[in-house]
Amino acid sequence: MKRTEHFGNNESDPLVAKTFCSLFLGALDDFMLKVLMVASVFSIVLDMSLASPEARGHAWIEGAAIMIAVFIVASVGSFVDWKKEVQFVKSRMKSNEKNVCVVTRNGQKSVIHHDHLHVGDIINVEYGMAVPVDGMVINAVQLSLDEAAMTGESDEMKKETLEVCLQRLREKEAEGGAKATDLMHRTHELPSPLILSGTNIGGGEGQMMCLMVGKNSCLGQIRSKLEVRPETTPLQEKLERIATDIGKFGVYIALLIVHVLLFRYLLEGLSTRNTDLFGGESPDSPSEDLFVDSLAKWLNYVIVGVAIIVVAVPEGLPLAVMISLAYSIQRMLVDNNDVKRLSSCEIMGGANNICSDKTGTLTLN
Repeated sequence: MKRTEHFGNNESDPLVAKTFCSLFLGALDDFMLKVLMVASVFSIVLDMSLASPEARGHAWIEGAAIMIAVFIVASVGSFVDWKKEVQFVKSRMKSNEKNVCVVTRNGQKSVIHHDHLHVGDIINVEYGMAVPVDGMVINAVQLSLDEAAMTGESDEMKKETLEVCLQRLREKEAEGGAKATDLMHRTHELPSPLILSGTNIGGGEGQMMCLMVGKNSCLGQIRSKLEVRPETTPLQEKLERIATDIGKFGVYIALLIVHVLLFRYLLEGLSTRNTDLFGGESPDSPSEDLFVDSLAKWLNYVIVGVAIIVVAVPEGLPLAVMISLAYSIQRMLVDNNDVKRLSSCEIMGGANNICSDKTGTLTLN
């Protein structure tokens, strides 16, 4: 329809659960897990390349065990996230099916879902209804709205048609001699013809004409401002710092030990070379064998450094944290308490005091 093209539509974002693969790839995007994966690859490559033919059958086990531990950590968290995503989408779709209202369009009344409302529709409003779009009252019978979600005020606002509101305004001006601008600031003394999305019908009934839908409505603008990346929780920040500090400490110690081993090798080689010169002895092995032997020793030193890094990083820490949070979510699901993010369990578990205004609305700051 032309109205939909010009003024937009009231359709919300589709309720689609994230796939397990996308959640799994997102779980691998962690500093500690990245360090373990790199160390695992180095361990497998070096162990397999330097192992003797008899030992190659089991030389890969140590590096593969690290990689398996990483995959277990990522899989546990991803599976829990995927299960709660599916559960959350199911509950949202079930509640979304009830979002219908009686609409007069093109002279005909019909029951229409909130997603299919257009600008210009005449919507019947009644007690308890959640307003899906912005509109103007065209018919009201003791109509009042609970606008606490928008204004924070617990008192209900009376709603009337524009003609009645203007008439009341003129009457108030005649009674008290106050200016129209001063009276309009006294919101509870005069009724209002506007109905905002996100509010609830507190009493009465009537009809409203749809004026704003989708992202242009008040509720749509609020939702667009809330589309931000979730912040890291205190536990995640602490784990990130611990992983970074342990990783840096392990790298520094590994580099120090590798340099000490190389320095020792050079000293031993220099002393051997001096013995050959002054003692009159000649090397028994050719230069090529000496180079191959030196290269093998250097790679062994690098393997020692990689092993130190792998040992320093606690691969069991992410798994323990993930399992504890997953267990918390499973216990909450038993009580029909849907949790969209794992970090929410930690945030609410660490809350000592919850401050709210007089309406009980939780707001930022």
